[in-house]
Amino acid sequence: MEIHLFKYDNENYYQLCTKKLLIAIDSHYHHISEVFLYKVFMNIILVEFLNILF
Repeated sequence: MEIHLFKYDNENYYQLCTKKLLIAIDSHYHHISEVFLYKVFMNIILVEFLNILF
């Protein structure tokens, strides 16, 4: 019983650490991804705008 409980706690702890790590990575790269998406969308808008003009 104790071994099973320990294994269960280990899995929970691992999942908790994984979630915390993913949240930390997400918050760290959130600004970078926003800037990247902004640049991509601005390039698409610019290209479409130039296609309309010329």
